[in-house]
Formats: sequence, C-alpha cells, structure tokens
Amino acid sequence: MDVSQTLGCIETLAGMADILCFTGHKALFGPQGTGGIIVNRQLDFKLVKTGGSGTNSFGACQGMEMPEIFEAGTHNAHGLAGLQRGVEYINNKGLSAIEEITSRLLKAFLDGVKNIQGIIIYGDNNAGSQPRIPIAVINIGSMASGDVALNLWESRQIAVRSGSHCAPLVHKFFKTEAQGMVRFSFSTFNTMEEVAIAVEELKKIAERRS
Repeated sequence: MDVSQTLGCIETLAGMADILCFTGHKALFGPQGTGGIIVNRQLDFKLVKTGGSGTNSFGACQGMEMPEIFEAGTHNAHGLAGLQRGVEYINNKGLSAIEEITSRLLKAFLDGVKNIQGIIIYGDNNAGSQPRIPIAVINIGSMASGDVALNLWESRQIAVRSGSHCAPLVHKFFKTEAQGMVRFSFSTFNTMEEVAIAVEELKKIAERRS
C-alpha cells in the first residue's frame, strides 16, 4: 500500500497492509531520493538489483535476506540522515498536534475557495471527524493546471504541484488528462496568513479568466 502522502500526517500502522511503501520527501520532510518500505510479515522478495555487499564484502553474490536484498551499492547515508531529522521533528511535535494544525489550514483554504466562481474542488472534502491528509486539489475552469501554478508563483511565490501527480486513473475518472490538477499541500510550516494570500491570488486568477 502506498502511504507516501499519509506517513507523517495521520496515524499509519504497519498492520494496515502486508507492505507499506513511502517516500521521504513529502510529509516526512526528508530529502528527495529517500524512502522505504515497511514489511508486516515474512515475504519472498525477489532480487531486482544487484551490486556490492557491505555486510559480506567477500561474498560473490548479494545477500538475499532483508534488508540486504534492497541495498545494492553505497547507501544514501546523507539523505537518510536528513530523513531522520524530519522524522525526529514529527515525533517531537506529535501527530495529533500536526493534524490539528494542518486540519485548520486545510479547512480555511477550502472555506476560502469554495465560493470562488470557476474553482473546481476534487475529492471528498466532507469527511467530518475522520482524519485526512492536508491536501486540496483544484482547477480553475478549463485553465491548464501548469498555467495556474505559474501564475501563483510569479505573483506571490506560492509553490504548488501541477500536472498529473503520478495518478493517471484519477485523471481518467475526472477527465483531466490534458488539463491536470493543482495540488495544495499544507504543513506545520504554513500559516493562516499564507492560506489567505493563496485564496486571494486564486480569486484574482479566476476573475481575470472570466
């Protein structure tokens, strides 16, 4: 199960699936190129990449046991050190505190954009008391998502993700394969002031387009 957007935002348990896969550069605040898997039970993994073994330097073959089976070549030690600092930040702050802050930010954003003419909000944004990741996905009419993102950056240096988000089936469902979507992600490093600025800029873009 892919928990790349979940781990670090809301409680995620190893028992949710046989294998949980995550990246380090999203809600865990680690560098790009880091990530991992959480294995909930004994599985017969197949060797997909081979290289030198750091645990058995004189062995002719790479180890077939966990975790050596996934550790061909030199480890990304500096990247993992950065990932560790991100995880430490989350553990020190606490998931409940993080969720409380990001939920407020997300709600303020959704409340701010829902009545802007031309804004399309995707997904279930009425989950009530159920925990959810602090992400909102929108479009402005038929405007290309890349153009929305460029406008936001050039006007107020608001960084968002545009495009397909590695989710082709989602875009097929919503018929946004050509347009893409604009994703806003909130963390404890964001503020209510930044949310208000983002809402105002989206309103300006929508008004210019109409």
